[in-house]
Amino acid sequence: MGSICSVCLSKKSFDISIVGTDQEKRESLYKFITKGHTLKGQYQEIKLKNYKYNYSLKVLNTDLYSADISDTLTKFCQGVFFVCDLTKQSYGEVITEFENYLSHFVKNKCFVIVFCYVYTPAEEFEQYASLNSFKLIYISPEDDEIKKFKLGFNWMENNFSMINKK
Repeated sequence: MGSICSVCLSKKSFDISIVGTDQEKRESLYKFITKGHTLKGQYQEIKLKNYKYNYSLKVLNTDLYSADISDTLTKFCQGVFFVCDLTKQSYGEVITEFENYLSHFVKNKCFVIVFCYVYTPAEEFEQYASLNSFKLIYISPEDDEIKKFKLGFNWMENNFSMINKK
């Protein structure tokens, strides 16, 4: 039986999750974060050890919001990626879903990264920009999706680094 390396054991671990209103975009982000894995089923959990920190990534791969599921998914999370596509869905639909999750994010003191696919920026998310734990990243059809994912993931890791220093 193999042994676990001391570097992996000494790294701090964080729970992160992916939620959102667009299955295709959730799957793209999951594939990026897991470095090529495919999302299967409505719920998936995977341990990631090839980053600055160890992560336990949980994904709710359904568009059906439930307060019980959301609370369970975000209860111990320190970082949440919310993915939405406003090129396919109405602003009202997406904002309602986001606000359903938001109370759980705030209550559990999560860092929240919103990846919002848009043609033009969505003013509805701007009201949350003043929260220290909130990062909004717009992705237009001309943007490099991977660069935007890296930007959001790096922002989260930098915030975890600041927590780690305290």
